[in-house]
Amino acid sequence: MAHQELLEHVTAHADAIRLGDPLDPMTQFGAVIDHDSRDSVLAHVHEALQTGGRLLRGGHAAREDTGGAYVQPTIIDRVANTTRPGQDEVFGPVLAVIEFDGPDQAIELANASAYGLAAGVWTASIDVALTAAKRLRAGTVWINNFDDSDITTPWGGFKQSGIGRDKSLHALDKYTELKSTWISIRSPEETSSRPRSLAGSRGRPHPGV
Repeated sequence: MAHQELLEHVTAHADAIRLGDPLDPMTQFGAVIDHDSRDSVLAHVHEALQTGGRLLRGGHAAREDTGGAYVQPTIIDRVANTTRPGQDEVFGPVLAVIEFDGPDQAIELANASAYGLAAGVWTASIDVALTAAKRLRAGTVWINNFDDSDITTPWGGFKQSGIGRDKSLHALDKYTELKSTWISIRSPEETSSRPRSLAGSRGRPHPGV
């Protein structure tokens, strides 16, 4: 029931999106970066449908008469988590919907990926929120929000989503060079057992070092 209710809200939102020229102030969604990117997005859509996905909205190129690289806002239900559309970031207006049964399965599905940059969780339970935040293998976890950020907090991912962190004080480590210095200091007994030098400044003898 929750799955179907969510789809109804999401598809209604997609239907209201105004796709158009990015220079038009009324436009809400413009083109992808180029025609190669458009073709890559549509290839992901095609694979999702070929592997059992159910197209709810979009799925095609748009505004082709303009020469721009536009893609319709697309929603695909029943995407298999093991396919490219279920694993990759499509870099286009495509929502891949994967149904789950409870928080444990949701976390398992999310972690079954080579990537781990960010994750989002919507829940009314603080216990579920904290458990998910701890178990999700992602550099950032948003709870009941998405894409919040601040220059004072680290940004980076797990697994193939990168190494190290940008932003925050942690990022300053990347601009420093670490050095280790090892010093062996002789004990007083070792120093006193050595012969003293008879040559010193201005003719005065001084202990050898």
